[in-house]
Amino acid sequence: MTRVLVVGDLMLDETLNGPVRDRAHDDMPVVTVAERHLEAGGAARAAQWVERLGAEPRLVGTIGNDGSGAALRTLLGPLALHVVTDDGPTTHKCTVRVDGVSRIRLDTENRGRTTREPDLIASMHALALDAVAILIADYDKGLITSALMTVARHRGLPLVLDPSGRRCLPGASAITPNRHEARTLTGEADPRAALDALAAENPHTLVCITLDVDGVLVRHVDGTTEHTPAIAVCLRRTVGAGDAFAAGLAVGLGRGLPARDCVHFALIAAAAACEER
Repeated sequence: MTRVLVVGDLMLDETLNGPVRDRAHDDMPVVTVAERHLEAGGAARAAQWVERLGAEPRLVGTIGNDGSGAALRTLLGPLALHVVTDDGPTTHKCTVRVDGVSRIRLDTENRGRTTREPDLIASMHALALDAVAILIADYDKGLITSALMTVARHRGLPLVLDPSGRRCLPGASAITPNRHEARTLTGEADPRAALDALAAENPHTLVCITLDVDGVLVRHVDGTTEHTPAIAVCLRRTVGAGDAFAAGLAVGLGRGLPARDCVHFALIAAAAACEER
């Protein structure tokens, strides 16, 4: 069994959808909730994709002792076995849609550094013993620290980092920012210029900038650059495609596939995520 250690920020994603019934006295629209959908987000979603791709995820992260945390544990089931409870709130993102169109997102989160770093490091040491790859999903919520990255690097396994737009910690085998994160990280609006900048900062790293429906721009460790188109699918959503891509890359590298095959496998996973309802 291909075992992948997944470490990162765990989130609960909620979507509310309904029509505008009327307006309140201050002319604020009132939405009647007709549908409510909960799903795992962040590193939790990445771990689910690792499992869907035929590997066994070992998930390390924190969840708050609150209703959102309880809901997320229920969604994760056995995947939450090694998740620890933190003092802060569970990161909860609630998107309000009016007749299927997203109008506003309400976030509950705590960006402070986790108080459970020693427990997380202990779990990483234990769960990495039989892992073949590590995936770090950094959403800049305070969980991923330099100490955790050091532990991950010292395992000597393929290490995939899905970075936030605020930082890209060094030492990964592969990084997977999207075009917006790459722009924020480098200051370069052109994806190819951003690729050059990220490759210069990470010369021994497979750099993959995901481009939504335009596929992925890749700089291989040998210096070659490739643009691989996205796989044509019936597009229903794009939420989670980046998590699926990072999961596919980690699973492929863990199985010892060549880098180009890993990128193609990751694109297949991203395409599957885009077809989900």
